[in-house]
Amino acid sequence: MKKLLAASLLSVAATGAFAQANAFEGFSAGVKVSSVGGSTALSSPGFSGNWGQQSVVPTIEAGYTYGVSKEIALGLTATYDLANTKLGSEDNANIKGKNHYSLNFKPGYVFNNTTMLYAILGYNSMTGSLNVNGASASTTFNGFGAGVGLQTLLSKNIYVQVEAQQLTYSGVTKSIGGENVTFTPSATVGTLGLGYKF
Repeated sequence: MKKLLAASLLSVAATGAFAQANAFEGFSAGVKVSSVGGSTALSSPGFSGNWGQQSVVPTIEAGYTYGVSKEIALGLTATYDLANTKLGSEDNANIKGKNHYSLNFKPGYVFNNTTMLYAILGYNSMTGSLNVNGASASTTFNGFGAGVGLQTLLSKNIYVQVEAQQLTYSGVTKSIGGENVTFTPSATVGTLGLGYKF
C-alpha cells in the first residue's frame, strides 16, 4: 500500500513538472505582414533632410515562450523579412533596407486561456543600400526596437497577433560622390500575424 501511494505521488509530481504554466507556453512559428513607415535622416556639411516611404513587408517568425506562471510568460523570437524596406526617396536618390532580421524579448501578461498582452524589446539589423545621384554604397544598420503586441489563440495551436513597434537605428557615415553623408534610419511598424504553437 505504501509503495502504491508513493508511486501515485511521484506520478502526480511528474505530471505537474511537465504541465504547461499557461496556454502560450511552447515553441511557435508564423508569418506576418507589416506596414512599415520607413524614414532616414541625412546630414552632410552642406545638406540635411529627412526622407520617408511606406512599405508592405512579409516576415517569418519563430520563437519559444516560457510560462513563468498562469499569468506571466517570457518569450524569445527571431524574425526575417522576405522583402526590402523602403527608407526614403528624393529626386535621384533612394535608400532601402535589405535582409532585415530581429531578435526579440517579449515579456507578457496572460489575461485568460486565449489572450496575452506583451511588450517587445528587440535588436534589429539590416543591410542598407544607398543610391545618390548615380553613386551607390552599402552598409549595415544596427538598432533597437520597442513596442507592444496582443496575441489571441483561436484554438489550442492556432493564434493571431497584432503588434506596433518603433525601430531606431544608429547613424552611419558613408562617402557618396566624394562627400561624407550620415544616414540615420528609423521605422514605425504595424503588424498582423498568423502562427502555429507546437
